[in-house]
Amino acid sequence: MTGEVARRVADEGLTVEIGGNRFVDCNTLISIGGQTLLRVEANPLRLSLTTPPDLPSGRRVSVVQNNLDSESGSVIVVTADSNVSIFWGKGASSPVSMVLATRLDAHRVHLKLDLRPLGILVYDDIDGLHVGGNALCGNTIRGATVAISLK
Repeated sequence: MTGEVARRVADEGLTVEIGGNRFVDCNTLISIGGQTLLRVEANPLRLSLTTPPDLPSGRRVSVVQNNLDSESGSVIVVTADSNVSIFWGKGASSPVSMVLATRLDAHRVHLKLDLRPLGILVYDDIDGLHVGGNALCGNTIRGATVAISLK
């Protein structure tokens, strides 16, 4: 089995929990303008967060499988065996968390999400996953190529 095929087999059955919602076997969690914004892989735990170049806030983030692109000057990525975090505000006295991922087991990842520092109104809290003026809670999205698509 090649490395890519083995990784896909290992990630089958992956459930990502965000704001009381379950995303099961979703290739891309969030896209914006047809471009992948957020993707999670579990074995090993890897995050990808990439903003489109025409984002109105002008804030650029390019993290691919936990690796920070040199153009993401204000971004911090912190990794450990079962945790990956992405922060905005490198050099600031108090960086702001955007994505906090914890692998709960081989097929389940819990995510805390707040993309508002990028000018994207997507975040989660005790009431659910907020996307614009909508709140999603208690949903299961299964097998979607893109779970949430933003324009």
